[in-house]
Order: sequence, then C-alpha cells, then structure tokens
Amino acid sequence: MTNKRNGVLCLLTCQGVYDTKLSRFYGEHPEDRPIYDSQLLYAFNHLVWRKRAKPLLVISGGLTQRQRRCSESRSYFERTKHLGLPVLGQVALEEHALTSIENLILSIYAFHQERGTYPDSIELISWAFKRRRMEKALEAINVWAPLGQSWPPLRFFPVGDLWGRFKETAVQAEEEDCAALDHGVEAYYQSERVQELLRNRNVFDSRQLARKAYEGYPLPF
Repeated sequence: MTNKRNGVLCLLTCQGVYDTKLSRFYGEHPEDRPIYDSQLLYAFNHLVWRKRAKPLLVISGGLTQRQRRCSESRSYFERTKHLGLPVLGQVALEEHALTSIENLILSIYAFHQERGTYPDSIELISWAFKRRRMEKALEAINVWAPLGQSWPPLRFFPVGDLWGRFKETAVQAEEEDCAALDHGVEAYYQSERVQELLRNRNVFDSRQLARKAYEGYPLPF
C-alpha cells in the first residue's frame, strides 16, 4: 500500500449501539440519543460541505454492547435509513475501535484500505468535551514510531456537550487520558482507566477481530 496522501478523513466517533428494531440505544448515556442523532445528521451534512476536498466519512466504533452483537458503527449506519439520510458513496465503517485513540488510528487504516492512500488531513465530529483528548491522541499518533506517519493538527467539529455532574466526571476522565497521552501511545494503554475501559468493552473478542481486519498495519494492542 502506498504512503501517498489524498483527500480528507471525516471521522464520526460512535458512543454506543442503536437497536432500530426495538427503538433503543445501548450506551453509557442512552438518554442522550437525540445528540447522537444530531452528530450523525451533522456528519452527513459535513460530507456534502467538504465535497471538494475529496472526503471520506468514516464512522468508527466497535462491538461494545452485550445487548446486541453489532458494531457501533454499523448500527449508526442502520440508523441513517431511519433518519432518511442520503447514503452517499463516500462512507466507510470502522468496526473495531474500543477507545478514542483507536477511533483515530483504525479510521486512518480504514481510509487507507478504502482509498489506497492516507488522508491529507483529519476532521473529527464528536462531543465538545472530547476536543482536547482527541487532539492529544493525534499528537501521540504523530510520534508513534511503529506507524511513522504524521498529520496536521486535528480540525474538530463539536456537536453536543454534557453538563452538571456528568460533565465534571467526563472532564476528570479527559484529564487522566490527556496526561497519559502526553507520554505516548504505550503509556495511554498502560493507564488503569484505559485498561478497565477495555475490559468492559471487549465483549466479543474484538481484539482478535481487529488484528485480522488490520493485518499488516501496526496496532497498539
């Protein structure tokens, strides 16, 4: 595969699994489903807005919920039909990420697999409170020796935010992740918070599936 750069990676990070048949959302905050819908709606509008930049929208999220054996990203894609969104050809699913840094790394690989090139730049759609973590994640990826690739600073497009005690808890987690990311990709995976997160989310042997899907690419796990 070539190391050539072309186009923009538009990344939508998932937060849970839709069950369209039962009209449910399985995730940490199912009551925030209107915001997840808004992020999905915005992502497709963003794709149209950026059409001159040769975008590829990658929807990223793995198998994380025991209630339904379906990747977060595939369930989001199913949801597009219920929302009546026009499904254009510039969409790919990344179905193995379990953490924020994996949303980035594995979506870069998904772009590479789909287009045969790496993206020129990365634009990310997610919750406002995740901006610093995702910026730090890309900085860590840029100096991660096994990959040997780097990108310009992340362009972040926030849709929705938490508030009150939920925001306080989220910000604390952000600070812990950012502190680990300051010491690199390996330090991030060694942090107790991330290890516990992976234990809770790796419910369908996602690691083995990811190794198979991204064989030949460097993986941090």
